[in-house]
Amino acid sequence: VALSLTYVRHCSRMSTLSTPASDETERDVPADVRPVLDAVRDACQAISRALTRSYVRSAGTHTATATAAATTNTTGDTVAPMDSLSDELMQKHLRMCPSVAAFASEEEAVVVQCMMGKDERVAKHLVVYDPLDGSQNLAPCLSVGTIFGVFDTTSPATGRALVAAGYALYSQASLFVFTVRGAGRCYAEVLCPDSDSFVERPAFRMPDKGKVYAINEANMERWSSTAVRALVQRMRAEKRSVRWMSCMVADAHRILTEGGFFSYPCDTKNTSGRLRLVYELMPFALLYEEAGGAAVDPDDAARTPLLDLAVPSLTDAPKLHAKHSCMFAGQYEAA
Repeated sequence: VALSLTYVRHCSRMSTLSTPASDETERDVPADVRPVLDAVRDACQAISRALTRSYVRSAGTHTATATAAATTNTTGDTVAPMDSLSDELMQKHLRMCPSVAAFASEEEAVVVQCMMGKDERVAKHLVVYDPLDGSQNLAPCLSVGTIFGVFDTTSPATGRALVAAGYALYSQASLFVFTVRGAGRCYAEVLCPDSDSFVERPAFRMPDKGKVYAINEANMERWSSTAVRALVQRMRAEKRSVRWMSCMVADAHRILTEGGFFSYPCDTKNTSGRLRLVYELMPFALLYEEAGGAAVDPDDAARTPLLDLAVPSLTDAPKLHAKHSCMFAGQYEAA
C-alpha cells in the first residue's frame, strides 16, 4: 500500500535520487496513521510551492510578503501573510482527511473540530502543528519549516500519546521528515522538482556524538539553567562550533542528522522557555527519541523527558499555547 498519493518511488528525470520504500517503512507506519501523514505531506508540498511563488513575486526580496499586512495572533506573536497562508493550507488538507478528528494550530486560539461528514470510528486523531516556523527568515530567503505531531486520541494526557511526528524543511530543497512511535528511526523524503512529488530517502538515526551545537549564546548571561551553561563550556573546551539559524526546524534538523545538541533554556526574559510545548517541543521530542537521542527539560534537575510532561488544557488557550524549555541531544552530549 502506498503511503501517499504524492509519495512516488522514483523521479523520471532524477531516478538516481530515489530509493524503493523499505519493508520496514511500510510495516512501521500504522494503517490509520497513513492518511494523516498523507494529508500533512500534501499540505507541506503546497506550502513549499507557495513560498517559492511569493518570493519570486516579491522581486526576490520577500520583504512585502514577510511584513506587509502583518497581524498579531492570540498569544501576541506577529503573524505574517505567509504564516496565515501556510495555516490555511494545512487546515484545508486536515479537514479533508478522514482520520483527523481535530487539529490545533499555533495560529489558532483553540482546538478546531473537523468531524463533519466523517466516521467517528475512523476519525480519532488530533493533529498539532506550527504551520510556518522561523518566518522572520523569509525576508533574507533563509530556511523556514513546518512542525507537526499526531496524537492517537483527542484527549491526550502526556506527550507519550503521540503516535507520529515530523517536520518539513524548506531550504535548498524541501524535505519531509517523520517518525512513528516505536519505529526506532526517522524517515526522510525530498521534493523532486521534476515530478513535483516527494521521493523517499534512506531512513536514519541520530549520531551518538556530533561536531556542532545549536543555541543562542547571546542569551547566556540570562540563562536559568546552570546545566546548559556547563554543557556549552564543555563544548567550547572540545573546540566545537556553534550554529544558529533562528529557525527551530533548521537548527534541530542539523543536530538530528549530524549530532550534537540543540537547546532553548529558560532565561530572565522567557522565564518559562521560548518554544511551544505542544506545537514544537513534543513533536521534536518524539523524533529525537525514536532516532536514538534525548529530549529533556534542562531547567529541571531531574531532566524530565519532554514526552513525559502533561499536555496542557486543550480548552484553555493560554495553557494550550504554553512555552517550555528544551534540550535535544545525542547520547554523548546528553550524558
